[in-house]
Amino acid sequence: RLDEARTVFQETLKDPRLHGKPVAVFANKQDLVGAKSGTEIATALGLDSLQDDRFRVVGCAALRRGDKDKIVLATDSGVGSAMRWLLGKIGEDWEVLSKKVTTESAAFAEKENNAKQQRLEAGRVAKQERLLAEEKEHAEKKESKTGGGKAVILLGKVYPLPQSPPISQTPGKQTENKKVVPGAFGSPVDDAPPPGGAWTPAPPDV
Repeated sequence: RLDEARTVFQETLKDPRLHGKPVAVFANKQDLVGAKSGTEIATALGLDSLQDDRFRVVGCAALRRGDKDKIVLATDSGVGSAMRWLLGKIGEDWEVLSKKVTTESAAFAEKENNAKQQRLEAGRVAKQERLLAEEKEHAEKKESKTGGGKAVILLGKVYPLPQSPPISQTPGKQTENKKVVPGAFGSPVDDAPPPGGAWTPAPPDV
């Protein structure tokens, strides 16, 4: 697992938010037989080659003592020395680190707010699409029952509806397609009867 820990640790150190900040690594379990020492852990993580005083590996044995409801860390010189070292390094670079933390906190808050707004917008769009689909489905069901109308308007959009089939004419009431001449019976040109009061029938088709 040390190779995996080294890879993850090196990737973590590339985070720009860690730039210029002190990092303490606690080599725990020093009370167990065969535990890796602080020097061995530093070598395994590649810290021995960095030559950077912002990193320190401290061997310790963080033990728990007391009952289940009251757990207290046992006094360990390694834990205490590492915490004092961290506080000392922060105090040395307090002005720079304070500005850095303030800037990073503001950037992080803005990023979180943008992500929140994007989630809200995505939810709003999804809800609108769902309501539109429900209204469209309801309109189609209503149209299938009534059979009337040519289109419906939903949320500002026009959706065409199926047209009712044309009503066929009754064969007995279909008009005959016969030719007429001016002055003949049924002529749309001359509705008045000719002199003498008699209608002139249309000549037969040739």
